[in-house]
Amino acid sequence: MMERRLDRLGVSVLSFIVVLGYVIVAQAQAPPRYVVCRQEEGEKRCGVIDDMGTEVIGFERPSERKLWFFQDGHAVFRVPKDGRSREGLFNSDGHIVIKPQYPDLHTSANGMVVFVDDSGMCGYLDTAGSTLIPPQWTLCGRFVEGRARVFRPTRTGDWVIGLINETGKLEIDYKFEKAEDFSEGRSLVKLSPQVVPELVDRLGQEDGFIDLKGAPITDFNYITARDFSQGMAVVVEGEPDGRHVDADWFRGYINLDGELIWPIEFATADDFTPEGVARVGTWDHETRESDHGFVRTDGTWALPPTFEYADSFSDGLAWVKMKNGWRGYIDLEGERVLAASDGEPFSEGIAETWQSSPCRDECGCRRYVDRTGEFVFPFALTEGADKPFDENGIVVVDIHYRSEVYDELLLHHERGIIWPPGWNEPGAGDPNVICWPELEREQEKSKKSKKKKEK
Repeated sequence: MMERRLDRLGVSVLSFIVVLGYVIVAQAQAPPRYVVCRQEEGEKRCGVIDDMGTEVIGFERPSERKLWFFQDGHAVFRVPKDGRSREGLFNSDGHIVIKPQYPDLHTSANGMVVFVDDSGMCGYLDTAGSTLIPPQWTLCGRFVEGRARVFRPTRTGDWVIGLINETGKLEIDYKFEKAEDFSEGRSLVKLSPQVVPELVDRLGQEDGFIDLKGAPITDFNYITARDFSQGMAVVVEGEPDGRHVDADWFRGYINLDGELIWPIEFATADDFTPEGVARVGTWDHETRESDHGFVRTDGTWALPPTFEYADSFSDGLAWVKMKNGWRGYIDLEGERVLAASDGEPFSEGIAETWQSSPCRDECGCRRYVDRTGEFVFPFALTEGADKPFDENGIVVVDIHYRSEVYDELLLHHERGIIWPPGWNEPGAGDPNVICWPELEREQEKSKKSKKKKEK
């Protein structure tokens, strides 16, 4: 299958396919849809709900119909047919818009769907199943910023990548052994020495960036780099030796013109966030220790590297550990806002925190709080989401290790639990997953008072 071929290539599978259980809705008009699973009569069954927890697509066994998450209002499904697996497409109303007839099908963007025919070649359909670009490549990527990666084999059996536009025209010739999706008009690539040896000699044999026309904006001398974010990209130079934090790997930042804005000197470097800052870790060659601070896109420090540890900013706050032992969230001025032993980034004005690492998995330890530290929900979860709320204000929590019935819990940042059904009622839910600390304390207090009166 396509997934296995991508793994052998070292290409990120998530760049080409979607993963069961979560949702991406790129267009605002696409209604929210989530794939959820539960046990029925001793068997796992999966279906689709909306953002109110209402069933949209009925529950069936994965062996009879496997579902992937929704993207742009559509979701791929797989069913057995004539002794083989065939894939089709649902729309957000639960109607089949592409019948299950293809070995592989993957949602792309802008109403385009990647399909693989029985010969193993891929092309593109529209969401009604009509062919837009005939199958002619071995692997096809999704369209991002009007470009999609397409793969074809070389004479030696390796792969070379080019980029097409939405009409199927080759915009950037086949000359890369590695190419990432475009981000802010730039793509991280690596030239193929077999196909374009003269370019490799001139530009370099490592990673570099190109623009939408394929013109290089950097030399190709980086060990690796990350996508552009807020007009800046992390670039890495050095010699790898396998260590987790490695003095031979250093990071800096370039702008969209390929100019080095921050020297390649940081042990760690995160993407720039909408706040216009990025978390970095300095490196002391003598002590081999790292301090953390925050840099701006203009090459100046927003907050100097005085923190023992820090997370990136989100919603205007960042969790830090200060050298005096204080832990909690600070604002962009470095002022303390909220003490917390540990916690996730703020999202939709709230964050998941816990009081100490030893109690992290105990119910009542992990709580969602607002910026003042007040609890947002009357319940607590034993399992954390460890990710931000999505564009619908919902986060999916994996609970299948703790619940005997449900695989997912869906939490809305204002309305509370929307799935499993009924779990938002006081005292409800699987005690292996959810507890009600204040309610339980009141109940325990009431029991003690009752026993005292009976005596």
